[in-house]
Parts: sequence; C-alpha cells; structure tokens
Amino acid sequence: MWVRAWNGSQPGDWSAPHSCVVSSQAIPATPSVTGPADTSDATPTFRWTESGGATHYELWVNNRTTGARVVYQGSVDGASYTPTADLASGDHSVWVRAWNGSGRSNWSARYDFVLMAPADSDPNGTNNVRSDAIWLPNRSTTDRLTSDDETDYYYVSASARYPRIQFSWTVEVTSGNLSDVVLSLEDGRGAEISVGNYSVTRSGNSVTLSTGDRYLLMRLRGYQVNLKLQLLPGASDVTYRVSNETDTSV
Repeated sequence: MWVRAWNGSQPGDWSAPHSCVVSSQAIPATPSVTGPADTSDATPTFRWTESGGATHYELWVNNRTTGARVVYQGSVDGASYTPTADLASGDHSVWVRAWNGSGRSNWSARYDFVLMAPADSDPNGTNNVRSDAIWLPNRSTTDRLTSDDETDYYYVSASARYPRIQFSWTVEVTSGNLSDVVLSLEDGRGAEISVGNYSVTRSGNSVTLSTGDRYLLMRLRGYQVNLKLQLLPGASDVTYRVSNETDTSV
C-alpha cells in the first residue's frame, strides 16, 4: 500500500510501501457470564458462554463491597477461570469479553453474585459458630433441601460491644411446598429460641420470622442466632431463597 498527497497543481512523491493483512474473520460475539452462583467458596470458578471464533477472553471482577478490582485476567483460554488466591467475602460483579485477530467484543452484561463468609468463620470472635452454618447478614442466597441434604443452617452474630440484635429472616420456596419445610431458630448454645421472642408471618409460599421492634439480648444467646431449615421425612426436594436483615445495638 502507498499513499501520496496532492495540492492544487501537482502530486507529491509516493510514500514508502506499507504492508497489512485484511482479515475476513468476524469479531467474536459478546459472551454472557453464567457463574458462579452465591457461594462461600473463596476461590469460585467464573464461567461464561463461548463466543465463536474467539481466541481468548478478558475477565474483570470487582468486589462491590470494597470497591476494589479483585480479579483481572487479560488472556484466558476457554470459557472459565478459577482464581489461585482467596477472594474476600462481599458482593461481587463480573464482566468478560472475547478477543480474536480481528478485535474484541463488547463487555458482557454485569453479572452479580455474593461471596459469603466461609462456614467456619467467626466474624465477631464469639466462637459459637456451627461448622455447617453459613453467615448471612443483610443479604440473600438460594439453596436446595433434598433427601440427601435435608437440613440447612444460616446464622447472624453480634459482639459483646453490640449485645442486642433485631432480625428478620424470610424464606421463599421457589420450587416445592413450603409446608414440607420446618423452620426454627436456635441460639449460639444450640437452645431453641421460643416463638414468643419473634413473630411468624406467612404469605403464599414464603414465611418471615422477625423480632419486629424488639431486640434480643445476645449475651444470653451465645451472641448468635441460627436459622434452621429442615425437610420433612419423605418430602420432595425444595428449592428456596433465604434473606436476612439484621440490626445490632448497644
């Protein structure tokens, strides 16, 4: 390829030659992020749809709770990536785009998920956390009760500095029957919290357990409240979404 300039009377000299390759390959389509779901796994696997003709993918993950970019990979082979270092818990957003020799796609639509504190964490140093419980303060997650995994626990906790707590747990059954699920509350010592300490409101296929305007004195409760979900014997599988709102006070 050569180029030269003209003015009103005559052309200039031709430029030095320049070589280029014109590719007939189309820019790859924009991928869609498909995972992970809400999890307590500190090294979750990020997944997305494959884009035809892509040679590699660019991955970007932000922790919205802290505002920090926690994962960036400029060239990922294939449609998944698992970080090698643990990520901090919090609300996360994920984007990915595809590349080939002709260029890059647009960034994918934002994909959000929650990385929950691991089950054996003890954020307030109370040392009363069940090994099979998931920390769930002021957020929500989706899970499933089956005949092989018939009991789930979630918990919130308070510290000695903030010894009183208000809470509201809501469980919505999205597949199956709410009547097949038994809900109860336990404290950090494993003792059941009686219904007189909270109210129960049912609406359709959801139920809310709430202290309302009342506070529980947490030093009498082992500084912890556990929500227990249990599938009745012989019942069909149940998929549910559980959410929590918590407020602590001195």
